[in-house]
Amino acid sequence: MKVGRYIGRMADHRVKILESVYINADVKRLRIERPLGYSFVPGQGTYVTIDQPGWDTKARPFTFTSLQEWPDLELIIRIYRDHAGVTDQLSRLRTGDHLLISEPFGAITFKGPGVFFAAGSGITPFLAIFRQLHHMKLLRGNRLVYSNRTV
Repeated sequence: MKVGRYIGRMADHRVKILESVYINADVKRLRIERPLGYSFVPGQGTYVTIDQPGWDTKARPFTFTSLQEWPDLELIIRIYRDHAGVTDQLSRLRTGDHLLISEPFGAITFKGPGVFFAAGSGITPFLAIFRQLHHMKLLRGNRLVYSNRTV
């Protein structure tokens, strides 16, 4: 459903959260509806806004971790509880709540085998890329190097 609400850029789609689970203490996996005709390239992301009063003007970028072939969209999000921000609020969302998402964007795409370094954007853009390579049986010859602030 097109919503056309202004959030610093247009929130094009209102989507339902189909599943909301923690995959570790500070990382949450959200499986959300895929709008009709919604297409993206592994490595791209979307602006996500929580469809609740007071939060519906706070858009933040997140990268899809799902594949284009999947029926739903997946986001894996690190939760920062040390400040009352968007990720902390996302941690409170449950199945059935709604988000607003923009059209996909981003320039991180697979351009050939190699070594990939993940830092500021985290590893999420590379999750979809490496999942796609695995699906296509082209994973061999690729490496992912990433860093964390803590062990």
